[in-house]
Amino acid sequence: MNANANTHETTPHPMPWAAWLALVLIWLLSLIPKLLGAHNMVWEIDIVPVVMRTTDWLAGGSFPAFGTLSSVAAYNWPMLVWLNAPAVILTNDPFWGMLLTGIIWNAISTFAVFRLSNDLFGLQVGLVAAALFTYHETAIAGTYTAWAQLLLPGFYALTLYALWRWHTTDRGAYLAMAGIVATAGFMTHFGAVLLYPAMFIIALVIGARWQWRWLLIGTLGVLVLIAPYLAFEAERDFADIRAFLSRDALVGQAALDAVAYLKPEGGPIAPPYDGPQPIEQPASDDAITAPSIATEQAPTPQPPTSPEVVTPAQPTPSRSIVERLVGFIVTIPEQFRYAFWLAFQGTPQGLGPFNDWGVIVRHVMSSLFIGGSLFAIVQVSLRLYRQGWRQFRQVITGTWAGHMLILLLFLLVIQAGFVVTRTPPWEQPTYYPGFVSVQMMMVAATLDACLRWLVPQQRLQRGLLMVAVTIMAAVGGLDRVGRVLNYDDSQHTPANAWLYRHIEAVADYIAQDWQGREPLTISYDIMPEMRNYWWIIPWNQVDPAYTMGLPYDYLLSLQGLTNANTNPIGWADDADYIVVWEPGLARHDLADYEVTRFGTVYVLKPR
Repeated sequence: MNANANTHETTPHPMPWAAWLALVLIWLLSLIPKLLGAHNMVWEIDIVPVVMRTTDWLAGGSFPAFGTLSSVAAYNWPMLVWLNAPAVILTNDPFWGMLLTGIIWNAISTFAVFRLSNDLFGLQVGLVAAALFTYHETAIAGTYTAWAQLLLPGFYALTLYALWRWHTTDRGAYLAMAGIVATAGFMTHFGAVLLYPAMFIIALVIGARWQWRWLLIGTLGVLVLIAPYLAFEAERDFADIRAFLSRDALVGQAALDAVAYLKPEGGPIAPPYDGPQPIEQPASDDAITAPSIATEQAPTPQPPTSPEVVTPAQPTPSRSIVERLVGFIVTIPEQFRYAFWLAFQGTPQGLGPFNDWGVIVRHVMSSLFIGGSLFAIVQVSLRLYRQGWRQFRQVITGTWAGHMLILLLFLLVIQAGFVVTRTPPWEQPTYYPGFVSVQMMMVAATLDACLRWLVPQQRLQRGLLMVAVTIMAAVGGLDRVGRVLNYDDSQHTPANAWLYRHIEAVADYIAQDWQGREPLTISYDIMPEMRNYWWIIPWNQVDPAYTMGLPYDYLLSLQGLTNANTNPIGWADDADYIVVWEPGLARHDLADYEVTRFGTVYVLKPR
């Protein structure tokens, strides 16, 4: 590879219409797996408030100055709610509101990846990077999943693009844009707070000229964004912010201890759980079952488990500060390796006989990322050795290797922040999707440079590049298509139980059957199958809307129905309807109910 192969002028050339057409076609074709994937949109408890905050505001409630509840029972920043609000208002439908938001954000993110790659490495790399990113499984899933972490790649790409344009055009408006975008990313997910140090380091490295007027304008824009949440926090004595900083749950330890019996490791559920217990089913052929309960596949017999041998707990010897520090330091290289590997991990499941080939393609992509990074480091080091450190900025901003190093340094600073904040990727992998957009740019640049070096004929070179990027993109796109087409939603899994279409069907059935009478009481007997949601009970003390039945109750509220059951655990005696998942049917005498099935979700209506 020639480090000078893709050296460009600081001001990019105008885009030919053919390039715009190619970019649009690449993105439009990517809508096939994205829209197919939306068929399996998830509608679980943590996603509902993303839409609910806006509709509550439209119904006369307070402005959505806060978002969902976090892992410490504190209110998150509201940017995810705000991003979804326009589409929710426009469509007046949760499904289409979230999907339209995802599609628009994906288009913006893809465009940012294209423009930055084009500015750094040229038009050809820009199109390849856009294809690799928009067909990546993270970008596909982020189109129809209202999950904050999946929006991070777009914020990473937009922040870097604004920084680079600030340098190349010397226009302070891009400085303001970078700060505002980074703040919006931070308000979407806390992991994006590391965009701030990354921005500062990159600005110093590329020698961007600070313009105080635009820095002030950007600061004012940031203050406008954060003002509603800070005003909300002032009313709460900044309790949520203090909980984030201390990492202590806002509900207190006593509330957590009170529901310890519900945790998956708590053993069989017993009182004080007030839901039904399994009942003995008739053993004769006359046993009563719901007509639609039988499935095509018989349960897979499980091998007997050996009794667990319980040994007395041994006291853990205390470690000195030095031992703990050394133990932490030795994990740092693995944290970096693991973090950069996440974008290429996983085994394709929808490619059929080509699944193994999909794994090979991902290994090739990860090799391109690693190889390109190492090559850039070596090239920049050699140039600086020959030309001296006075040429540092010229090498960084004016060569292929320097541009690669800018992208790599951006990721390294963020990863260093994760190391310092004790957020290892094997414990919090959901903090790392933002890396994907930058890594796909680096893969595209390395692939293009390799082919330029290996194949002198330009036409053959472009043909091979097109074949390579098609194969790489297909791993993400076709894998998702295959997964959706072969997806079995009849078997009980947590993912199937939270499918939007099934929950919506349940809500529609109850609304039509109940016909608007009041009061309505719906019981949700699902906690035994979802004990990882034990936190719902203490979190309900902070936000009463958090209950096991929230996904159903919210959709019913859009049809004018209110569930009188406010028990966070979900259960209510003498209910008009009982919502239960397939394994929970054993807790009910089905002879007493009319049973209606929606996938793996059942509605029991007393006879």
